[in-house]
Amino acid sequence: MREMLLTKHEVAERLGLSPETVSRMARRGELPSRMVAGRYRFDPDEIQEWLDRQRVPARAGDEQ
Repeated sequence: MREMLLTKHEVAERLGLSPETVSRMARRGELPSRMVAGRYRFDPDEIQEWLDRQRVPARAGDEQ
């Protein structure tokens, strides 16, 4: 069974952002989202894929 769509509050908690930032990013098209009954909803798989694409490669000399 596929996971349920997430609310902006659930995404905010997972990403360490405020719900307002999540809404702003969705509105700007920076975060994958859907509108359901006038509210943003987020597919957990799409959020994970988006997060994976945000990785910054480690550079030589950078501390972990």
